Amino acid sequence: MNNLRIRGRLIAGFSAVLLIMVVMVGTTVTKIAGIGTLTHSITEKRVPTAATSARLVNSINASLAALSGWMLTGREDDKQERAAIWRDIDQAKAAMDKLSADWDRAEEKAGWESFKTVLDEFRAAQDRVQVIARSPDEQPATKLLVDQGGPVATAMLERISEILNTEVDLAATPERKQLFAIMGDIRAGISVSVANVRAYLLAGDAQFSEQFQGVWPWVRDQMDALNKNAAALTPGQRASLAALLKDSDSFDALSKEMFAIRASEKWNMAQFLSRTEIAPRADRLLTFLAGTKNADGTRADGLVDHHGAELKQEAATIADAIGSLALLEWVLLVLGLGLTGLIVVLMSRSIIDPISGMTLAMTRLAEGDMAVMVPALGRIDEIGEMAKAMEVFKVNAAATGTRSRPSPKRPSARASYQPGSTPP
Repeated sequence: MNNLRIRGRLIAGFSAVLLIMVVMVGTTVTKIAGIGTLTHSITEKRVPTAATSARLVNSINASLAALSGWMLTGREDDKQERAAIWRDIDQAKAAMDKLSADWDRAEEKAGWESFKTVLDEFRAAQDRVQVIARSPDEQPATKLLVDQGGPVATAMLERISEILNTEVDLAATPERKQLFAIMGDIRAGISVSVANVRAYLLAGDAQFSEQFQGVWPWVRDQMDALNKNAAALTPGQRASLAALLKDSDSFDALSKEMFAIRASEKWNMAQFLSRTEIAPRADRLLTFLAGTKNADGTRADGLVDHHGAELKQEAATIADAIGSLALLEWVLLVLGLGLTGLIVVLMSRSIIDPISGMTLAMTRLAEGDMAVMVPALGRIDEIGEMAKAMEVFKVNAAATGTRSRPSPKRPSARASYQPGSTPP
């Protein structure tokens, strides 16, 4: 330090103070940048992802509820509500597409791509069920009865009625009375059989199936019995009987098909597709978003929980960073004050104290004290130069004072001569 000139010392001192400020500001900026990165992650990634995921969960469940409402009530309001829900799902999906670009986990990005595929399948399945529900295609067994079984049953009743109406006009003999009774039993049996089919398709109660299985074979036996006595029938009756037997064969095959459909899972196609097409896809979608379903029905460890946990972690990191930044700022402030004080002391000792010494020396020289010691003569800076100049001044002043002081007068020889002495 003593080898530096005053300008250099001032520059060194201010540079040290500036360095302290740079360290403080740089540290603060670095910490704040880290906090800013985490804050951006929270506001632009974690919170929107968790919120959009929850939005999709609610919308998926709402779409299921609206579809169920339509299936149960057939209200147009439920269809319109489902359409509005899917518009919201489309908006949420578009938002999640943008958010997924910033996700950290590759498996989550891949999961989102699979999610979109399943979501499209889920939507298509819902659309299909919405079309089928409340339509004839919803219950294929009933549709088969209406489209084929019912007309065949009506035709059988018409044929047996034709035979009975013709029989009424014929002479009543014991043989014909017996045939007439068979004809009546056939018509009644057909009616009971059709009624049991309708009841079973409507309610699915096994007792109606059992009753049909008890009545219809007996009706078929009665038809065979009537056919064995076909020779006693009129030509018109025989023609109607032939058509009746043909129709009974068709109805027998149709009844077996209708009972088989009603006893299967596909008896209600809307419900069947809901179970096999919609529910599994809904579960996959909700598993990705909300997690696997637990025994109590709750879901956990999905996209919502993942980003929620990361949000909490990043928030805690921000809190820690703010706390450490505050502590660091106080530490840097104390160190800065200490170093600044040390710099001031060093600058004072290297500049102010020598100048004060010079001032005191100059004052004593001005008072004529030529014995004063000039300080800082060994320095090579401006103060040293001033000291050297003062030393020259002191030496010159001392020399000048010596020359200007009068010398002691010597007595003249004449004046000092005394009689009897030897003259000089």
